[in-house]
Amino acid sequence: RVLDADERHPDALFNIAVLQADFLDQRPEARVKFVRYLSLAPRNHPGREEAERYVREIPDPAAPAGPQ
Repeated sequence: RVLDADERHPDALFNIAVLQADFLDQRPEARVKFVRYLSLAPRNHPGREEAERYVREIPDPAAPAGPQ
């Protein structure tokens, strides 16, 4: 509901991304939300370090697979 009211709410983005990544098996969608969270959240936001870790660990679905 929070994202419906304010789609730029960093805490809501972070929480839904964790839910998608860890519980709903929606890791590509979660990565998109973590990237968005990182673009909106202040540098000192408490979830920033964890979000950066998720972005490093979840492959970018838009990136080409393997060396070509």
